[in-house]
Amino acid sequence: MKNTICIIPARMGSSRFPGKGLEKICGMEMLEHCYIRAGLANCFSEIYIATPDKEIHEFGEKINCKTIDTKNTHSRCTARIAEAITKLDQNSFENVILFQGDEPLFS
Repeated sequence: MKNTICIIPARMGSSRFPGKGLEKICGMEMLEHCYIRAGLANCFSEIYIATPDKEIHEFGEKINCKTIDTKNTHSRCTARIAEAITKLDQNSFENVILFQGDEPLFS
């Protein structure tokens, strides 16, 4: 049986709030809140952060989350996810869930 993966798109260049993914909420970066929430779902074989930014890539390593490097030209998170999917082994998963990187309270 194939697995379900989760991809969290994130970038430093947000038009409304640059760097928001690494802003702290109650002492923890927003992306870490999202990563933990995704893990609490207990239904993903893998969780990834898709990003064009070195800072976010390094942060993913810090919290032991796999990252996928993407282009910095995407204007929508769905395009970032689509690119990230092409960089993965297409036979290793059946479903992809997009978990917004700026929704740290999602359950």
